[in-house]
Amino acid sequence: MEEFTLTIDIAAPPARVWQVLFDPVTYSQWTAAFSAGSRYEGQFAEGATVRFLSDSEVSHLDSRVVAFRPPVFLSLLHDFPEPTGESYTLCPTSTGTLLRIDQDLDPAWASYMRDTWPRALVRLKELCEARPPYFRNKNCPTNITSIPLE
Repeated sequence: MEEFTLTIDIAAPPARVWQVLFDPVTYSQWTAAFSAGSRYEGQFAEGATVRFLSDSEVSHLDSRVVAFRPPVFLSLLHDFPEPTGESYTLCPTSTGTLLRIDQDLDPAWASYMRDTWPRALVRLKELCEARPPYFRNKNCPTNITSIPLE
């Protein structure tokens, strides 16, 4: 079993990164790098089972939540042919968050995961750092050139 570690600096606070990591909508967006239709069923809670699914030929992967400490740490144990671990550690920094991912790689999937994780993290970073859209008030004119002062 190969141990694999990735880190990425994200210009967003840990709570925002945690939300994007595990919210069902944004989870599907950043994990699409691994497989179209990536999603999960279940709740992230210590001792719970989460089922990871996608539209690919691999039907599902069941994982047990070993540790759950939002927005700082999540540890999973995947029920693969040989159990594999995966953890997410979020550390606050002066510019946002340092995200560290540690994963045990099954030899059959090691090359694929080494190639795919960086793409997934780029998408995660984009989602975390995206600014919410500004909403224009429909009652405000958009073509004001000057405001008369009385």
